[in-house]
This record gives sequence, structure tokens and C-alpha cells, in this order.
Amino acid sequence: MRGNSLFEAKDTQNMSFKGKIKILASNWCFVSLMLAGFFRFFGGYSLGFLSAEFFEHRYPDNTKAYSFMGAFVVIGGGLPASILGGYLSDKLEPKIGSIKGLIAGVGALAAVPFILIAYAWQPGFWGSIWSYYVAYFLAEMWYGPSHA
Repeated sequence: MRGNSLFEAKDTQNMSFKGKIKILASNWCFVSLMLAGFFRFFGGYSLGFLSAEFFEHRYPDNTKAYSFMGAFVVIGGGLPASILGGYLSDKLEPKIGSIKGLIAGVGALAAVPFILIAYAWQPGFWGSIWSYYVAYFLAEMWYGPSHA
């Protein structure tokens, strides 16, 4: 073991819950992962829960079309993305040990421009829907590797 206190093992068997939280809160890697997870899931839940409201108010003439396309985005985007992400992680993990994390991180970052197109640029109903589909597909690739 190294002399640096960050790398020393601490006996947590008889430590209080507050003491354990203090150790975790002082670990930069743990804090960074918690923040990244917060922002990732905050974005995902925001899109999942608020998209119907957005499309209904922004494109009131396409409410019926959104009811079908919203289901297509979730099922037709999420399922193939999970399968492809799992396949890629299984195929590439022997060569690239960190591929599962890369698929999740790169997929989430690659989805950002499509989210901006769908919700900020708003190129019309169908342009926004297809951009939302691509964003959903890219962002949901994490699911397969996390269970592969």
C-alpha cells in the first residue's frame, strides 16, 4: 500500500454511518460519480416524463401522432439500443476493458446534440420526433452493457 491516506484501507467495521459518509464524501472519484449519475438520470427522467407535455403544447395539432410516436421512440429506440449496446460490449470487452463505461458515457454525450435539435431548435414536429428518437437510441445504449 502507498503512504497516501487516499489509498490506505480504513477499518469501517465499527465505524458509524456518519463516519462512513465522511470517508465517501472526501473521495473525489466517488463524489464525481455521484454528480455524473445525478445529472445523467435527471436528464433521462426529465425527457421521459416531460416530453409528452412538451410535444402536446408545442405541437397541439399532432397530439395523436405523438401518442404513437412516443411509444415508438421508447420501444423502437430503447430495445434496439439495449441489444446493440450489450452486443458491442460483449464483442469488444476482451479488447477494450472499459467498453461498458465508454458505451454509456459516449452514448449519453452523443445524444446531447439531438436533444438540443428536438427541444431547442425545434425543426417542426417530425424533425423533433426523429431527433428525439436518435437521442433516445444513443442515450439508452447503456442498459445492455450494464446487464451483459
